[in-house]
Amino acid sequence: MNTLPTYDTVRDETEAAIKRIADEFPPGTRAVPRPEQSPYGCSGEGVMYTGHWDIYPSPGFDAARFIDDLPDKLGDGFVVDDLGVDTNFPLVSLVADAYGGAGIDVSAGSIDGADFVDIIAMSQCAQPPE
Repeated sequence: MNTLPTYDTVRDETEAAIKRIADEFPPGTRAVPRPEQSPYGCSGEGVMYTGHWDIYPSPGFDAARFIDDLPDKLGDGFVVDDLGVDTNFPLVSLVADAYGGAGIDVSAGSIDGADFVDIIAMSQCAQPPE
């Protein structure tokens, strides 16, 4: 008997956690989910769902401050996961306890002068999709 949650369950939980973060951005922000990737393998024959959204805030948005303030805005359902890695860009790693324990990285960057925020999340281990 397989005790892992279904792939649909972890995908829904992980996407809900990403959406919860995206909802914290100010009006005028454009959120672009990337296409679903093939599941990554984990424990035994299990798989993990990966969700990846690109967020394009309005000009003048302070991404570093947003990322610093994000854990407080999200509340108790999210816990900071200190990976002990120093980066030269704004980054916070979270565990979404209220959303199936998904691990989420929120980081900021710039491409061709356009600022963006990257949200990438991996679910807990699940049964392979049907």
